[in-house]
Amino acid sequence: MRFEIYHQLGHNNKWNIESIQDENTGEGVIISPRNMNIKKVENLDPEIKRKAIFDPQIFDPHVVNKQMSTYNFYPNTLMTDGFDTGKYSEYSSIYASECIDFQIKNDFKFLVIPTRYYEGMPSVTDLIEFQNEHYVNPFLTHIKNEGVDKDLIVQVVLNLNSAAN
Repeated sequence: MRFEIYHQLGHNNKWNIESIQDENTGEGVIISPRNMNIKKVENLDPEIKRKAIFDPQIFDPHVVNKQMSTYNFYPNTLMTDGFDTGKYSEYSSIYASECIDFQIKNDFKFLVIPTRYYEGMPSVTDLIEFQNEHYVNPFLTHIKNEGVDKDLIVQVVLNLNSAAN
């Protein structure tokens, strides 16, 4: 088994980037829109982006901070009246297209299919069904339609009870 080390960019991300470039202290970085607005991400060195993982961070789609609001693909900003779980399926393909297009445009190492966190986690079966319907299938459909051939990361958030089952 092979392990890779990625630096989570956040506070003082210049140090993380220099550490990778100058000291080879990892395979790449994880870019967080919670900590970096869209302009900063787009202006990163292309070599850094080719080794990066972009984590869309929609764990709580009701919450979009100042940095995140600079991206056009957050469900809370796509939906006219803010995020509503009951109406999200109407927007899931738009969200998937915008999020994947951003990742493709910036040539990140992997394409990431995000997930969200649920208070009082549903059963693993329900979680997988919901994740497939709202995230995995719309994202995979767009990736296939774009003809992109990159490795994928699919996020899943589990609590201890879910993981035990």
